[in-house]
Amino acid sequence: MLAWMNAFWREHTFRLRTASGQLNPEPKRVRPIQEPQQVSEWLMRDPEARALTEKYALLAALKSMSLARAQLTLTKLSIFETAFQQRPFVAENTLKALDVGCKNWEDLFGFASFLQALTLLPSADTPGDATLDGVEVDAYRRYVDGSRRIDHASAAMLALGMSEHHQAVAAQYHAKNICELSVGTNIEPYDLIGWFLPFVVQEPLIAWGLPDRLFQPRQTLQHVISLLKPQGAMIITNQGDEEASIQKTLLHECSDIEFEAIALPKPFYPYRHTHRGWMCWKTA
Repeated sequence: MLAWMNAFWREHTFRLRTASGQLNPEPKRVRPIQEPQQVSEWLMRDPEARALTEKYALLAALKSMSLARAQLTLTKLSIFETAFQQRPFVAENTLKALDVGCKNWEDLFGFASFLQALTLLPSADTPGDATLDGVEVDAYRRYVDGSRRIDHASAAMLALGMSEHHQAVAAQYHAKNICELSVGTNIEPYDLIGWFLPFVVQEPLIAWGLPDRLFQPRQTLQHVISLLKPQGAMIITNQGDEEASIQKTLLHECSDIEFEAIALPKPFYPYRHTHRGWMCWKTA
């Protein structure tokens, strides 16, 4: 009985906040937390973080963030950089990328910085050489201050657009289920997909207050793969060995990709659990 009531409550509250958000879709202005002194002190203590910051000209952007957000940003950037060291990614003139389950996109600058570097073109002269789509099914979830994930994502995109070092990247946030995003009139296949911590076990989905119907790991993986171009690449990360083992089984069931486990770099953000990674390439 308790399990049924919990499932009903999660479904009901999810529908309510989604409906409310769709009635008021325009993002509200938010003021992101800024901790420039803490970020500067952390960079002074961590030579690897400092080197990555200098390499991608991220100092100004990071100092406009909270310490946690800055650490998450460099963590995502370091994952992409490390993943493609063994098998470099060859970028086309126009690069399309997708961030699945991006929440409030607090680490947007991490993915965008990697894309900016991939374009290999002067950012000031070639705006829009890379497009980055973020997708979040629970975009209208509210924080204790009343702001929503979509509001913070909008603020992150605004900051990205104002960054002189990221003018080659155009970002767009989609408040929808990833399975509702299909290749068609407005969506072209993606060259690169990042999927961090997908729901391969049900407990995290329940903890986030999401309805049971969204737990479809096999179908969702197959759909995300369908969004990739032939020879396109996808990075997936999982939390812990159990989730990684399930992810491996799911990947083995997909006939149109090849994949391998990758060693993730030491995270700059202090996660409570070890993360595992996979590099996937679409073969057809």
